[in-house]
Amino acid sequence: MNRRLLNIILMVFMFAIWIVVIYKLFNFFKADNQTTYLSKDVIYAESSLQTLSKDTFQLNRIDRDPFLDKVRERKVNVTVGKPKQKPDKKNVKKALNNKISIVVKWPKLRYYGTIKGINSSSELILIKIDNKLFKLREGDKLEDIALKKVYRDSIIVEMNNELKSILKNQNE
Repeated sequence: MNRRLLNIILMVFMFAIWIVVIYKLFNFFKADNQTTYLSKDVIYAESSLQTLSKDTFQLNRIDRDPFLDKVRERKVNVTVGKPKQKPDKKNVKKALNNKISIVVKWPKLRYYGTIKGINSSSELILIKIDNKLFKLREGDKLEDIALKKVYRDSIIVEMNNELKSILKNQNE
């Protein structure tokens, strides 16, 4: 009889738990259908925002390693030397005369895109140099112009150690 009574009590608790679960499930979906209305008269607490101020503090350097439990010594770099002197007018003129820059005249360059063959792994680049169309690969050199890097929308070319980026010609 005890075993039968225990089974009945456990069945009642089990049904009660299932009823609570089903009730919460229906109320969850039922709450979505209801609309909540907010009042337009919302009062903001502006005074609480004005009383806030920045919290400033200073961090101190810790010399003790917490893992090794050792104290590190600070190393201070001190440089001793002569104070800087102002350059003489004669030296400045000589330096300016020595730095004559060579202006590189670039030919007219246009980049038209890439062509990739079925069997080849590298792409052919269509580039027009002074109204002459050439097919080059990345790293090729033609008329003192080296093709350094190829991108989908631009290329980077080098002439006399000067790099220049050329965008793809969209008009033609």
